[in-house]
Amino acid sequence: MLILNARLVLFAVLGCFISTHVQAIVFPKNGGAGQGIYNTNFSVQADGTVKTWGALNYDSPPATQLVPAIYTGLANVKMVSGVSFVKNDGTVWKIPFGGSSFLNKPANQVPIYNVTKIAESHLHTIALKSDGTVWGWGDNQQGELGIGSFTYDEQTPVQAIGLTGIIDVSAGGSNSRSSYALKSDGTVYAWGGNEYGQFGNGGTCGSPFCGIPTPTLIPGLTGVLQIASGYTHTVALKSDGTVWAAGGAFGVNFRQIAGLNNVVAIAAGQYSSMALKNDGSVWSFSNSNNPIASVVSGLMNIQSIEYTEGGAIAFATSTNGTVYLWGNGYLGNGTSNGSDSPVILGEIAPTPPPSSEIHQVPALSESWLLIMLIATIMISFTVQMKLKKSGGC
Repeated sequence: MLILNARLVLFAVLGCFISTHVQAIVFPKNGGAGQGIYNTNFSVQADGTVKTWGALNYDSPPATQLVPAIYTGLANVKMVSGVSFVKNDGTVWKIPFGGSSFLNKPANQVPIYNVTKIAESHLHTIALKSDGTVWGWGDNQQGELGIGSFTYDEQTPVQAIGLTGIIDVSAGGSNSRSSYALKSDGTVYAWGGNEYGQFGNGGTCGSPFCGIPTPTLIPGLTGVLQIASGYTHTVALKSDGTVWAAGGAFGVNFRQIAGLNNVVAIAAGQYSSMALKNDGSVWSFSNSNNPIASVVSGLMNIQSIEYTEGGAIAFATSTNGTVYLWGNGYLGNGTSNGSDSPVILGEIAPTPPPSSEIHQVPALSESWLLIMLIATIMISFTVQMKLKKSGGC
């Protein structure tokens, strides 16, 4: 009995010792600037570092990085949209995309704070603050900053008027200078360009490059959990797991996408969009007047989906941290060729979090556990020797 108890204690101590080395997995957050002025991709790692591949400057042809490389100009990052990043402290930083390669240049800080999410489009960026307000900077010729007027450019962040209680934001793609805000009550506000009917309000703003400069409630669109804006269209995920789209070939009113249910996340691309179901499968549907979703083959156990700004490249990250890419552009696989089917970005994997995030057994340090382990082994050995001398088992 003494030997059994000693061995049980030994196994328990070993279990405690091993458990101090169990680390939480944080998955990469991917994005980039897609086709157009940029063709650059990024992956934010679990430790807050940033990896990049694709175009590195404006040159024609540009300097390129065909496989992921560390961008040394940023740290402590939690998300990326386009070429802009949000740090853990709520500050926003942007890649200095001009002149020579940006790989060894520090990022530039944008004068805004307490940011929880950003959404970057071709010429403008909007940000959601922790107080539920929305701010924007960049081009405003179509009213995409939501300040109630049209201006050429705003370099300093300005607040979109009339918006409170916002929980999510999205910005239209390269050919669609529009902005969207999702309120906590499931309603959606839109402003900026609506020339393709992407607001889903039954019409357009009337002419090319027209816009609505004030955030406006989209009528009839309720129970929304997520909003995503693409090249000329907008996609909405409702609380019942269904997906709806408007704009371009979808028409000027939101219509349900056939074949989609139990959806937990959406992403809007250039000519197609994606939906992630609760079983980990990814489904794609094109910008069409008869949209029908079909499963993306080669993917399983997916936990997040994303597009680059402009929607040229799609990302899917599995539950084990594997990143898949497909689309038109640099896929980080050593060539500049795209792929219609998902390929694995093998060089990027989830990085273990900082030591402060290591889960340890409360009140037991590693050194104390080591002492307990040695003591238990010695006790077990002593007991066994005594039993042998006394003729026991």
